[in-house]
Amino acid sequence: MIKITELKQTCTACPSQWEGKAEDNSHFYARYRWGTLRVELEQRVMITKQIGDDLDGHLSYEALKSHVCSMFELPDYCEER
Repeated sequence: MIKITELKQTCTACPSQWEGKAEDNSHFYARYRWGTLRVELEQRVMITKQIGDDLDGHLSYEALKSHVCSMFELPDYCEER
């Protein structure tokens, strides 16, 4: 399990996206657009998952946490930029 220690939501919709840092200081990036969630660590794709329809671009933080919980431990709280 990769622990994300810092996380900010950089865009709330179309796309919903987050950027942060893992425990080892590697860069975390998550983006939800066109119904697809894509999660990267150090620009390496870790998760690509179709979870909505082709026009969907809004994902809540709680939904993000539930879709990545098998691989990432996200903070309880996320800042918005």
